[in-house]
Amino acid sequence: MEPKEIVRTLEISGYEAYFIGGFVRDVLCQKNPKDIDIVTSARPDDINRIFPFLCHIRGVGKSFGVMLVDDTEVATYRKDVYGGDKPIEYAMTLEEDTQRRDFTINALAMDSNGKIKDFHNGVSDLNNKIIRFIGDPNQRIYEDPNRMLRACRFVAQLDFNLHDSTLCAIRNNSRLMSDVAPERICKELMTVLENVQNSSKFFIATFQSDILKYVFKSMIRAIGLSQNKYHLESLFTHLMRAGDAITTRKPLVKLAAYLHDTGKSYTKIFDSEKNDYTFLRHEQIGEKIVAKELTKLKFSNDEIQTVSKLVGLHMRSGMFSSKAVRKIMRKLDEYGLDYKDYLRMKFADKKAKYPFNPMPLAIAKKMVGGFYKVLDNNEPFSIRHLEVNGHDVMGILGIKPSPKVGEVLLKLFNRVLENPELNKRDILLKLIVDFG
Repeated sequence: MEPKEIVRTLEISGYEAYFIGGFVRDVLCQKNPKDIDIVTSARPDDINRIFPFLCHIRGVGKSFGVMLVDDTEVATYRKDVYGGDKPIEYAMTLEEDTQRRDFTINALAMDSNGKIKDFHNGVSDLNNKIIRFIGDPNQRIYEDPNRMLRACRFVAQLDFNLHDSTLCAIRNNSRLMSDVAPERICKELMTVLENVQNSSKFFIATFQSDILKYVFKSMIRAIGLSQNKYHLESLFTHLMRAGDAITTRKPLVKLAAYLHDTGKSYTKIFDSEKNDYTFLRHEQIGEKIVAKELTKLKFSNDEIQTVSKLVGLHMRSGMFSSKAVRKIMRKLDEYGLDYKDYLRMKFADKKAKYPFNPMPLAIAKKMVGGFYKVLDNNEPFSIRHLEVNGHDVMGILGIKPSPKVGEVLLKLFNRVLENPELNKRDILLKLIVDFG
């Protein structure tokens, strides 16, 4: 059953029913709505009676006044009761239901004919591109501190601005972010990275709101930090430019770009001989810092490895030679990383460094060409590319499965990595004897 038909059926049955929240907001912004939510004056038992073969209890379900009608969430008007395990309290009117919501632009309702119900000047805020809390902003934040992060997400997602009252309230209550579960912070962050190309707007909004430190403390250290003669922009500006410049929809790769030079704020020293600042091993330090911060935010081990290793490898130079390319591809392969993502990181870093001067085509071709040459020539960059395997090692050396087999294969691979022409079966079989 189509959502619009659900609303009409409830109306015909004598109940109020409206589309609510993000669906209405997106329709008014002429965007393709993703989530469809319906609110109604009908109670759960009434909804079940009206849609006997389509109605299911979802999640917390009936006890919270939320039902699922043919995959569309339908909720009874209710008040949000905070604190303890208090039972749900139903609201009598749509207006009362909207008072529990977070922002004015998310409290807009629409009936089956497209008529808008607006009790909090949400349409005006939508037209003026403003994120404003409903009612007392301090109370809204106290009810759910994660709303502070959501406000910043909507700034980035909708390209809006925080209302003065919103910004002031978040700053005054920023300490409450410590009560927000890290999993929720992670979810908000990933939502931004997945849906917003220029996610720097999110990080900038969190900084202005004094809550960035609850997302990435390392970014706070980058604010206003000067670099050297090769980077005239501040470190934070460089990070934001790089993240915005990367050409990928992969959220983890984008995140790596926003964090790639994080280690610089921990490694900045003045080199008197060069008469300039240096950041030795900042990529290695950055890798550890990023891994620690992502662990705190409850990212999965695979996600942490993807982001932190891209950060740790981004300074590999000399990539124009086949030998250098094979070595970096070996590392990328070891961590399950795509060489294209690595190249996107390199390009984004260059774009951030020279935002008004496009990278010379010759340099770009050289960077990409080195990788394509290795791939086109089938040059080995992984042990699995060897023309021999563990069975060959065991057969020639007369040994059973053991760490020795892996050690010999690694020695063979290191030799082939230096000289791909050695990757011939007859040559490697002879080398097994030498290495055994």
